Amino acid sequence: MSGILDKKTKLIDLVVTTEGKRQMTQGGFTPTFASFSDKNTYYDKANTSTQDSTGSLFFQTPTAMSDDQIVYETDDSGKMVAGSPSEDFTIVGDQLFEKDATSTGVKSFVLVSGSQFASTVKLVKDATLNSFKRNRFVRTVSGFDADGKTFKLSTDNHTFVISNSVPFPMGPLTEQINLDSAETFMFDNKLAHNANFKYLPPVNEDGTYYGSYQDFRSTTKETFADIKSHLGINVMLPFESAEQENTVFNYESDFRIKNREPNLPTSTVISREFASIYFSETSEENNVIMQIFEEDSEKGKVTKLDIVDAGILHDDDDEDNYEKHVFYVGKILFDSLGLPTFVNMFTIIFD
Repeated sequence: MSGILDKKTKLIDLVVTTEGKRQMTQGGFTPTFASFSDKNTYYDKANTSTQDSTGSLFFQTPTAMSDDQIVYETDDSGKMVAGSPSEDFTIVGDQLFEKDATSTGVKSFVLVSGSQFASTVKLVKDATLNSFKRNRFVRTVSGFDADGKTFKLSTDNHTFVISNSVPFPMGPLTEQINLDSAETFMFDNKLAHNANFKYLPPVNEDGTYYGSYQDFRSTTKETFADIKSHLGINVMLPFESAEQENTVFNYESDFRIKNREPNLPTSTVISREFASIYFSETSEENNVIMQIFEEDSEKGKVTKLDIVDAGILHDDDDEDNYEKHVFYVGKILFDSLGLPTFVNMFTIIFD
């Protein structure tokens, strides 16, 4: 995007990126926010202002660049759309390819697997942050941000371990389901709050009901109390203080494994393992962009997980921070009839 901004003239030249054009062809181009950049503006270092005369400067016609894409998109099948390839890697579907160092002349890529996967997939994740920085977005710096604060988390990593009783009460080997028996989008309790999945029986013009219709949707997760009950968590506590009755902890190497106490029935409800992560340093607005990936080094695949926004819910047990923003993270799979099913892998709660 380029433009001329002064007191009398406001001219903005808007160029739709390759990803924007792809979304437009599928009817999914719905811009919500706009950002402005001075990335290609020439400044006079002496006067710290824009150069008056640019006749001798070279300007390139706007074209698609890898930096145009900050957030990776996925298509309806769940495959990642990587946009313009970078100099070091590209993604086709969910296959990760790196630049072929042995080729000369024409740039070519080879499928990544084995030892090269870890370093290449790091380039994929770093590309989001690097693209954001290289766009040079114009922003207003408040007094708080002027102190030089950076974004830091209380912990950089956490490993969840599946045990004999957590998160599956009867053991991991019994937790299998046929996709044809799973809830589709229309009946999923994690989507029931969404306007597109509301129960809307037909009515007459005067507002009276046309007939008697049954709501077949699952509505067992409409409140935060429902979600806590499903997770087995009564009070949101840090991981270290999440000790609970009827549980024991084992250690396998450096992994702390949570289990149900021996000889207790599987109907005994214990909380699923969770970790509390704090923003030790952040901006005044606390704006966060999150992307979650699944990595398969053996097959050289990178899959972006889908996120369902469950909305902001009220926690009646927390008087200090009663608003909780809940997100479900998982995959969209298709049954034998081609109907989509959302498989929830874990839940994120912003306190």
